[in-house]
Amino acid sequence: MKRQNKRLGQVFLHDRNILRKIIDSADLDPSDTVIEIGCGDGILSVALAERCKHLHIVEFDAYYLDKTRSLLEGKDNVSFHHCDALKFDFLEALRHRSMTEGTEGEITPFKMVANIPYQISAKLLQKAVDFSHHCTGLSLLVQKEFALKCVGVPGTKAYTSLAVYLQFHFDIKLAFGVGRNCFYPVPEVDSAVITLTPRTPLPYTVNASYFDLVRGAFWGRRKTLKRCLIENPYLSFEKTTLEQCPFLIDNPLIRGETMSIDDFYQLYLDLGLGVKES
Repeated sequence: MKRQNKRLGQVFLHDRNILRKIIDSADLDPSDTVIEIGCGDGILSVALAERCKHLHIVEFDAYYLDKTRSLLEGKDNVSFHHCDALKFDFLEALRHRSMTEGTEGEITPFKMVANIPYQISAKLLQKAVDFSHHCTGLSLLVQKEFALKCVGVPGTKAYTSLAVYLQFHFDIKLAFGVGRNCFYPVPEVDSAVITLTPRTPLPYTVNASYFDLVRGAFWGRRKTLKRCLIENPYLSFEKTTLEQCPFLIDNPLIRGETMSIDDFYQLYLDLGLGVKES
């Protein structure tokens, strides 16, 4: 029987076919550097170490970190980090040390592969935005409900401000579903693997107000966009600004949950929050 820390939301993948599909979804090359978040009992770690140039394992639970370290004993291409992934400095861990004192070296590009607990999924992906310029791809096993939110489209229940934020920064695909019986102990929900590729270039150059605007538009679901902009806690607008906004004049009854990334950008410009790109 495996030792489980329920507080950490630990479940353990035991289906070898799903393991193979996760590896395939990551499209690994022997020259790749990979970061694995949460090694668990090491079943995925062993497979990753055999397929990449260097594997960095970030695990909060010392028990399973030590267990995986034993499984990979003798492997010189694996580094272990006992740390909370949400506090881990990914870029510093992958920075080449310069021979010249005081000079920072380049950061090794990497891929991320992980089976991440639901409770940190959103925060980890928001953190991934910060290192997306150095990450060439992510392959993540998450709860199905969260996966559907990541790929949600305008006008659907799964579409949220998080979907807009993530899709602004990544091309996201739902790779395949994973049934609950592929895990031990058996969880109450199904899972899915999503793949994320950083968007280069980004759709638009925006400041933080763009994403505050998105959050504000979703603040009162099923309320009109104008009502959300009046009542939301993220941004405040003068009454005349909203009355004179071309987007709102053309779309008086539109709701935030039906708007695309492009729609939000046009609204962002019309409200004077940004400068149109030349």
